[in-house]
Amino acid sequence: MAHRVFFCPVEDNPVSALPILLELAHPTDLVVFLNQVSADENGSVSRLQRALLSFGFGQRSTARIHVQDWENGPSLQQAVRPILEAVRDNAHEIYVLVDGTSNRILPIVLMQLDTRPKLKLVRNDQQKVGYNLWDESYGFANNFHSYQRANTDLVTLLRVAGYRLFQEGLPQPVRIWPSNEMAGTGSQQPRYGYDLAYTLAYHEGLDDLHNKSHGQAIRVPDEALERWDRSWRQFLDGRKSAQVYLCLYHATKNAAGLEEELCTPEEGVERLQRASDALQELGEHCERRIAFAEVLKRLWKANATKPLGQEFEQAVAHRLLDWLKGKGSAYAHLVQSVWKNVRVCQESYPQTVVAEWDVAVVLRNGYLLCIECKCGSVESLKDWLARRETLRHINGPGASLIACTPLYTAFAHRSWFANQVRNLKYLRETVRIEAIPFTLPQQPRQVRFCLDQDNQVYDTWQEDYFEEHLERIFSARAVGRKV
Repeated sequence: MAHRVFFCPVEDNPVSALPILLELAHPTDLVVFLNQVSADENGSVSRLQRALLSFGFGQRSTARIHVQDWENGPSLQQAVRPILEAVRDNAHEIYVLVDGTSNRILPIVLMQLDTRPKLKLVRNDQQKVGYNLWDESYGFANNFHSYQRANTDLVTLLRVAGYRLFQEGLPQPVRIWPSNEMAGTGSQQPRYGYDLAYTLAYHEGLDDLHNKSHGQAIRVPDEALERWDRSWRQFLDGRKSAQVYLCLYHATKNAAGLEEELCTPEEGVERLQRASDALQELGEHCERRIAFAEVLKRLWKANATKPLGQEFEQAVAHRLLDWLKGKGSAYAHLVQSVWKNVRVCQESYPQTVVAEWDVAVVLRNGYLLCIECKCGSVESLKDWLARRETLRHINGPGASLIACTPLYTAFAHRSWFANQVRNLKYLRETVRIEAIPFTLPQQPRQVRFCLDQDNQVYDTWQEDYFEEHLERIFSARAVGRKV
């Protein structure tokens, strides 16, 4: 017979319950899930039960109670009474997971059933990586505890929420911390973001490419653009086969009248496939000359073999790991794992990607910190809000979306630096999202730069280093010390 009973009300997203159960419950305990009668039989409760089974809990370790109304005290009392009577002589602790609206009344109901001396209320904290515990021994004062036993990996968290990793095509999702699970994950220190000359050359090349692809060096006649548009429409409307990508490549080359400046057809198809989602979104919002310029930019030979986006994501991930192993090691106990190239699909629709996370940090409380790496334009308010909403729908209200964009004050005299400042300001002031700069080692903290080249308007900008922002983000989620 169980010595402890855990009452776990389950509403929309069950993710927050799993770390607490793995931290406090044992296979010899009884976990009682409460859900409304109208809940889907293959929904949250079933997924939580399957997750506990994978951690060694037996079929008899869990039970389910259907509840008519969360706010109806007599109905709740009638629902839980049989469980309490069955364990009355053996259970010396009764836990109630309190989180959402479903369990406001349940603790009161249990107190009325003479369980007060045994009753413990527990909640997974959404802001800090730990859990709150209230019991009579401390007069039901709030006691905060760090996680010690809970081991909630990304795959399990997604499955509990009804999702899974999308693993078709490239890039593949990779766990990069505490250790790489796959070969060739890029453990070698990247040059971008570490080597100043290499980083500068990348951005100088892109600035030159931007000028060329936007017509300052290449003038595309309207007739040529009209012919190109037919392949572009086929790309937007049709199924994305290799032939569609190849046709778009050749149409772009012909319209621009270029031979030597573009990458090979094979590499062009690969680049267009990687950029498919971004180009699709571009086609829905931009006129065709802008779309042509973007496609041309992605096919330009000078655009290095590894696109800047990939270089940037690799640098952000590597610097994050460097920090966790070095100055940020005091916060490493908050982190379960770190992943790259995460794409997510629903269990019921495995062919459709619903979310993409460049870098995903799995915290010990089961919530995610997802870092979205953006080195180009960031001005898409609707897209940012949708990404944040999707993340919270998948992982719960404690999940955080963090934008990361370059800010290289060492190159404040370059014409493109003003755009880096604008990106950061847009994310913070318009999107109102947590936005941190990716900085270069030992770059100036404060610079004066030209905001408007034509009118010679200058401004001043002051910013902390990338690692200092990481310190702020993780320290806000720490308890101060492990309990």
